[in-house]
Amino acid sequence: METLGRILSLFGKPFSLCIVFGLRLIAGFRRLTRPKYQYQYCDTSKNQIRVVRIFDPYTSLSCEPVRCSIRTVSLDDWHADYRAWEDENGANLPIREKLDGWQLAVDKDPELKQRTGYGRFRWSDYVAVSYTWGSVTQKGSIILDGRLHSVPKTVELALRSWRAQFGKAKAAKRGICLVWLDYLCIDQEDMDDKARQLLRMQTIYRLSYTVVIHLGADSDKSNLAIDLINKIAWNYNQGFDYNRFLVRSAATHSDGSRFAEKKSYAALRKLFGRPYWRRLWIIQELSMASDLSLVICGNRHTALQAVRIAAKVLMENTIAVDLLVPGEQLGLCIEDQQATIALLWWIGRLREQAILWPEATSVTYFDVRSPALSLAQWGKATYDYDRVFGILSLLPKPISQPMEYLLAEIPPSDKRHSSTSERTPEQIEFIRKVFAKFAVAIIRGTGDLDVIFARNTFQSHLSTLRLPSWVTDLTLVSDRGGVVPNLEWHFACHGKLWESHEENQGRPLTVSKPWDATLEGRRADGGRRAIIEFLEHETLFGCKGIMIGRVDGIAPEYPLQDSHPENKGPRGLVQPQTDEGPYQTAEEIKWALLRTLLFDPLEESVRTSLVLTVPWFGAEADELSDPAGTCYGPKSFEFMAELIAKGWDGQMFLGFFLAFEQMRRHLALYRLGGKPFKEFFPTGVQACSERPAENDFIQITANLTNRRFVTTSTGHFGMAPSVVRPGDRIFVIVGCSIPVILRKQEDRDEYEVVGECYVDGFMKGEAMHDLDSGKHELMDLIIC
Repeated sequence: METLGRILSLFGKPFSLCIVFGLRLIAGFRRLTRPKYQYQYCDTSKNQIRVVRIFDPYTSLSCEPVRCSIRTVSLDDWHADYRAWEDENGANLPIREKLDGWQLAVDKDPELKQRTGYGRFRWSDYVAVSYTWGSVTQKGSIILDGRLHSVPKTVELALRSWRAQFGKAKAAKRGICLVWLDYLCIDQEDMDDKARQLLRMQTIYRLSYTVVIHLGADSDKSNLAIDLINKIAWNYNQGFDYNRFLVRSAATHSDGSRFAEKKSYAALRKLFGRPYWRRLWIIQELSMASDLSLVICGNRHTALQAVRIAAKVLMENTIAVDLLVPGEQLGLCIEDQQATIALLWWIGRLREQAILWPEATSVTYFDVRSPALSLAQWGKATYDYDRVFGILSLLPKPISQPMEYLLAEIPPSDKRHSSTSERTPEQIEFIRKVFAKFAVAIIRGTGDLDVIFARNTFQSHLSTLRLPSWVTDLTLVSDRGGVVPNLEWHFACHGKLWESHEENQGRPLTVSKPWDATLEGRRADGGRRAIIEFLEHETLFGCKGIMIGRVDGIAPEYPLQDSHPENKGPRGLVQPQTDEGPYQTAEEIKWALLRTLLFDPLEESVRTSLVLTVPWFGAEADELSDPAGTCYGPKSFEFMAELIAKGWDGQMFLGFFLAFEQMRRHLALYRLGGKPFKEFFPTGVQACSERPAENDFIQITANLTNRRFVTTSTGHFGMAPSVVRPGDRIFVIVGCSIPVILRKQEDRDEYEVVGECYVDGFMKGEAMHDLDSGKHELMDLIIC
């Protein structure tokens, strides 16, 4: 035996190489006889799908091609034993709890395990793979039904990873050797098959045994990243305070000394910048994945829950992590990092909607906006119209059904053209049609006009689609942060954010604050029903509104993100023409300022905010004509040290306070109620009795991203998109939860949408009270 072992060790590898060569040779010859794979028809009326069976390898060589076959199965073909167990134990359980219960039942019953092998169907069971296609020019190959078949490299890698790590060793023991992944299980050349299957994506992922997330091959020290994710998740669940650890580490290593885990955190940040996280189609895939879903990268794996915990830690310590591992040095794209955090943060909300929406007969715009529509704008897709089609199965029927007919109209030329520069006129017209019809479907499906706020701040300059101003070009990312209702996500909410309401009567859950409900006192329009009429083949719409003033003063632009060079609005300071306004006392002015900075008309956080207690230490900036022209210098750090000596928490100055401080220096000279913004803060060294909440700094910084503080002609404080101009008109439109800035067209009686505008004193239906009392009148408006 020892001799035989030596012979095998000497000739085993050459023999294995011969097997691999033979497999490729035979499979390549068979492809010559039938170069194109022939898909079997998939009858959706019988709930059929295609699945891929991966065969065990003949050798241990990593270069052996993946051998697989495609078969057509029915999701109605349940195993009798599973049906019996479900009827008795789990008929009303959520799908993931049902799967856990079924697995435990099989583990306890050897005979049941022998009969089913854990499979719920008579044909076994399947897992759904979530991955990114990557570049179609990076080709890989597999052996499909005995023939060599060309696939994107990422498809080959995903199949290899499943085969190597889980296919044979674990899943096969449970009878789960079948895989669903879109590139192979949908006939990519058949537009009818593609249209039918796209509408079933949610069902396919929801009914899968589990969702396997494949991030790609090992690169950029991704092994270190996965190991760190597992470490963070373990420590976090044991109660370790990562916020304190990272802030203290940033302070300790601010002198340039080496952070022990720098390589691991750098690898983690790069992992979150991978193309997978921006792939639009994963939005619906992850909405069906449990937190226990496998995440594979190279030869390492973790759980989705661990990845989400690591993302949460990084998000809550953005400044500290960037000081320890500067993103600029790593060549990171900030937009990619933000998109990843947003997706991982909102998975729970997506799951909630996926459960509730199939039975919903009505829906609010907020439910559509946060997070599906927001994430669609941040995602990337080969074809621009997939920003709608890629989330269609996530949306309720009042919105999705009017869009389904467009799937059959996808231009066939899209098989050849994908990039923006290669768009044909036919493609451009189809994309324009999809985006416009989507906006109409949302307005009609929700009875709400807030979708007009979803557009990028600079859409009129950047978009090449020539869309109406009220239609969002979904190829442009949403670039305004904060918690304007129905507009953006907010990461820093603590406690239970989502609350169910008995009066919803089966409608999706809505965010509990600040202006979610269509109730008087919680929306600018008082919750009144929108009056909408579409005109000129749905290129215009008519509505009714109340003009509440014009834009007067405009604060300097806060450059957290670079403004677009074609911004035609004023870039600097435009002081208000008058200091007269509705605020009679200094106390009223202070509260109005806080309400506006925090977007809090209900004063749910204003009364406890300590933002205005932070002493002003922009002495170096004050010495210059441009208060925002300098950053921190010796005087600033000396003042900071004195504050710490007086009881101020030094950790505060390493968090989002840095961004807040930059913002308030920018606003320093803008006049509010007759005095500069900087005079609302105390001067000199002040003792600290209570530390301001970090959340307030985050909130204000987010609210001012691509927005500018404004004063209206009536003296009210507000916050408007950075493209605002003096003289722009501000309306409360029936059907909009917040006031709207409109710009009248010079040659016709029509208005262009500029964007949403927080206006203190008009956020809770006050304009509607004035309408009822005869102080205001409704105007007929045509929006172009």
